[in-house]
Amino acid sequence: MRPRPLSIKGAAAAIAACLFLTGCEDPNAQQQTAPQARGNQEEAATSTPTSQQEPEPRAYAVQQPAQAVPDSPGLHRRMEPHFEESELPQTPRISGKEVPMPQNFPVPVAAVEQPQDTAPEPATQQEPASPQQPEQPVAPAAPENPVQQGPAVEQPSAVEPNVVESQQQPPNQPSVPEPNQPQQPQQSQQPQQPQPQQPQQQQPAPGPAQPNQPQQSQPQQSDSDLDGLDEPLPDVDLEEPEGTVGEDGEESGTSKSNTSESSTTAKSKTSESKTSATKSTESKKPDEGPRKFATIAEARKANVADREFLVTDGAATVRFVRDLTKDKGADLEIQIGNSIYGTKFEEEVSLLAYEFADDATDVIQHALGLAGERNLGVSLSPNQRYVITKRVSIPKNVKYFDGHGVSIDVNTEASQDSPTSTFEFVRGASGTTIRNFTIDLSDAKFTRGIAAVAVTDITITGVTMTGLSYRGIELAADGGDLKNIRVENNRIENIVGEKETKGQVISISVNSERNDPDDRFKNSASPIWDRYVTDGTVSPNRYENSNISIVGNYIHGGYYGISFSGVSDSVIRDNEVTANTRNISMQNNCNNNVVEHNSLSNSYSSSVHIAYNSNGNEVLNNTVRTEVSHGQALLQAYQDSDRNTFRGNSVTVVGEQQPSWLLYVGTDSDDNVFVNNTIDGAARRAVVGIESIWDGRSAESNLNGAPTNLHSYMSNGTIESPVDKSKVTYGGGRGPLRNVTVEDNVFTPRNANTPLVYVGAEVTGGQVGNERIVGDIHGVSLANNTIVGNGCSELLKTHTGGLPEIGEAKIIFQNDSVGEHKTN
Repeated sequence: MRPRPLSIKGAAAAIAACLFLTGCEDPNAQQQTAPQARGNQEEAATSTPTSQQEPEPRAYAVQQPAQAVPDSPGLHRRMEPHFEESELPQTPRISGKEVPMPQNFPVPVAAVEQPQDTAPEPATQQEPASPQQPEQPVAPAAPENPVQQGPAVEQPSAVEPNVVESQQQPPNQPSVPEPNQPQQPQQSQQPQQPQPQQPQQQQPAPGPAQPNQPQQSQPQQSDSDLDGLDEPLPDVDLEEPEGTVGEDGEESGTSKSNTSESSTTAKSKTSESKTSATKSTESKKPDEGPRKFATIAEARKANVADREFLVTDGAATVRFVRDLTKDKGADLEIQIGNSIYGTKFEEEVSLLAYEFADDATDVIQHALGLAGERNLGVSLSPNQRYVITKRVSIPKNVKYFDGHGVSIDVNTEASQDSPTSTFEFVRGASGTTIRNFTIDLSDAKFTRGIAAVAVTDITITGVTMTGLSYRGIELAADGGDLKNIRVENNRIENIVGEKETKGQVISISVNSERNDPDDRFKNSASPIWDRYVTDGTVSPNRYENSNISIVGNYIHGGYYGISFSGVSDSVIRDNEVTANTRNISMQNNCNNNVVEHNSLSNSYSSSVHIAYNSNGNEVLNNTVRTEVSHGQALLQAYQDSDRNTFRGNSVTVVGEQQPSWLLYVGTDSDDNVFVNNTIDGAARRAVVGIESIWDGRSAESNLNGAPTNLHSYMSNGTIESPVDKSKVTYGGGRGPLRNVTVEDNVFTPRNANTPLVYVGAEVTGGQVGNERIVGDIHGVSLANNTIVGNGCSELLKTHTGGLPEIGEAKIIFQNDSVGEHKTN
């Protein structure tokens, strides 16, 4: 940042000067901005870094006559008055606060209205059934009967709300064979009691553990050993092909056959084997393993009573084990019939393990909370439907959130003063990837798709957002650093980014909290612009915001397609961005970033915009094409933005609309380079614009009889202040402009009334008029360019402005040959 002449005291309070070069601004948008600054004393504490850090020039004009623009499919195009500069209205910050893990979920009616067995209620560890209770055969209940409860046993819900801490798990041990009992359809419903009237028969293999047995009555049973052990879920006890369940709901297999035979008469081993094989064939083969279902509802409909069963969608599988309760280490419990089934998450928390009604918000939040506690991932299932009605927070230590291609309907309640987010990372989160789902935000006004503040090592990939009318992905270094973020291969479909969307609608936004040295502009409607016009400075960032990767995304709409504010050492690559006021914006201390190989189209103002102390950025090999641009330059740098390079870009303007310039450098921005670009199209003021100061009085001086300076940013003499909407004659520039290079480009100009290159050196008295600032231009090199055709009025036009109380500026070229002019 160069030294600046001192302003007179009180200059900060004066009417701010014009907006730099952006395009037309909506009066309504301005009406929202100014009152907000005057009346909101809390804005500095509650506004998002986005607005704080974006002293962006408005992307349209204020004083040129409106021109009719033909409609274009998908774009509502209108000519606006000429440039009005102001930054975005301030909006509430992202909270980054964690939502507590819910303990109760709405359960679908079907989960508690399935037909249940009318057998006596299962004995539980807390209250075992009476040993004297006579055994009764179990018969299915009528479908309308509700779930039954055992005496003094709380009815488990279909989705267990309470999740215990991670517990050690039992070793793989076979269950101990149990005494023979008469055959019953629901053997598991009775406490294990020896039957002296029936001879006990040796069993060929360990049978399935009997569910709901009092732990004190069978301490040797493997189910009782689930508590406090270090092993995963008991494999031997759970994987017994012999103890399967047939289609009729009865247990079959060797153990069950043996029990049935002993209750009638003793048979030979050959007879036992034959009977056992027959029963297994009727249910399922021993080597088939546990039965599989697409959802819990499907298992419930089958009235499953197996020792275990699986719920799978092909990508994720959840194993439910009978009698695995939370006391034995389960993370979730469900009830099917009179049996309790539990599951414990080892690799990820799958939503397949949950039952929920229409609103999945609490269930998703519970799964994320559990994953954060256990350092697991979370997966959604295409077999389920998801609706979110309030903000879901992603806590620390979640490995991933994988949607497996599902679509999430968002139906939140929010307002402009109180926006919300669909998914919002907890402040300080790190190491999480979210991927592979669609968010439908058609019914969610003022709702962000994904938001995060002060996070590190976060990846967002494979996410599609449809119906968006606010902010798609919003990230901020607010209250902490923002580092190592990857936003890759996403699709964001936002509303078209016209002037009406200014300040609200941004498709991808990465911002930084400022560290203002004073509170002079605390209540300004446009504090960054106001500070720069007053003293030529930009407040530094408070926190680091670096290594941000925005790669391979498709972005439609948003006032900004991609907005960087206070971001350094980052990359924007291989994105397709269209239908914005600015396709890509880098402002407010954006340094050393690379913007390359992007396809940028139909920006109403700029395609790549660099401003406010943003230095050392490279804009390389991008393709720009537009038929609607009528604001500022397509590639531009101004307001103290130095050492930026624009190389190898292809810029094409077609149709009736014309931007003011195609390439532009202005106000305090030294050592900027345009080289090896291919530029084809018409511009309203000049194909290339170079200006040192934005001062209306100076720009209108020394015109040799011309009524106005049509090529300058200040062509109308005044612009509208973004602070209070007054007309001002000064919009920025604190001294000379140095070393602008425009070389080795190929130009095909297509407006015979404007020059190829315009260079304007101006002077100013500053914001109040008490200063003496001379904007000489030194070291401009215009050489080795190729000019195709005769579509310009002249190759080079210059202007040196002056004011009586200050004097006149001058231009010193390093090379003004411009280049070779070819007719075709």
